[in-house]
Amino acid sequence: VNPQQNEVAHDVHWGSQQSYDYFLQTHGLDSYDGNGAPIVAYVHFAIDYINAFWAGSWMAYGNADSSFGYYPLTTVDVVAHELTHGVTRSSSDLIYRNEHGALNESFSDIFGKAVEWYADSANFSWRIARQALANGQGIRSMSNPNLLGDPHTYLGNFWEFGSFDNGGVHINSGVQNKWFQLLVDGGTHVNDNGDTVTVPSIGWEAAEAIAYRNNSVYLSRFSVYADARMGSLLAAADLFGQCSSAYTAVALAWDAVGVGQPVAENDLQLVSIEMDEGCRLGEQESVSVRVYNNSCQTTIPAGTPCPVSLALNGQFVATDTLI
Repeated sequence: VNPQQNEVAHDVHWGSQQSYDYFLQTHGLDSYDGNGAPIVAYVHFAIDYINAFWAGSWMAYGNADSSFGYYPLTTVDVVAHELTHGVTRSSSDLIYRNEHGALNESFSDIFGKAVEWYADSANFSWRIARQALANGQGIRSMSNPNLLGDPHTYLGNFWEFGSFDNGGVHINSGVQNKWFQLLVDGGTHVNDNGDTVTVPSIGWEAAEAIAYRNNSVYLSRFSVYADARMGSLLAAADLFGQCSSAYTAVALAWDAVGVGQPVAENDLQLVSIEMDEGCRLGEQESVSVRVYNNSCQTTIPAGTPCPVSLALNGQFVATDTLI
């Protein structure tokens, strides 16, 4: 496999093997597509190329440039990060721009670190690609995103509002990254909205199961952070039960990073709006509005009004009351 005893090739092979084993043994996923697709990687890609990428069915790793303090980005967390882009492409297929792309990048960071913990927990760090930089700083920090210029609060400090970085796909990933780190480790976080939130630890096994189910079951191409909160609550309810300690911790962790609130009574969240014949509203059309009860009330008491207002192009259309 590696007759030249090339260290870079060896690192990528080992990282790919650990990633394959992790997804199969932890989540029952056979390769990135669930169908045993071959894992192909190219090393020594281009000259002084300081990057690594997923190309749809293969990965590439540049040699970097040691004169700038970079070594080849072939650490186990980076290899797993790139392979997870294939997992996401085969599941939620999150579009690679704006908030959808930030979630895409964040899932790669999350499972890059999950594989690192699985393969080499003794050398684990919440910094991405720490061992590929001479200063050991890494390119992103999941425990303290602000440290390297990424936000830890939704729309907060360092949030990329423009088109740079394809709408902030690497930068704005810091919000879900911090959410995940809080779930694993627990802790108190002070966000940019002035809120101080304490999140209990649920540990690696529960946190990664929730994140994986969210990405593979509940999210879709144009999902944004509000959808990620909703999907992770649904995933936690599926796996551990609604109002379990894991479920309430998920909501608290999102509250800590500025997305939604802790679990509260009458917490109804819009899931979807569907029309039978597409968006062609006439005098009478069937519209299905699906809401989900996030609260610890297992049922909304009979007679509790839940007003639903409908508007078309900003103009009021009708109001109904669901009982």
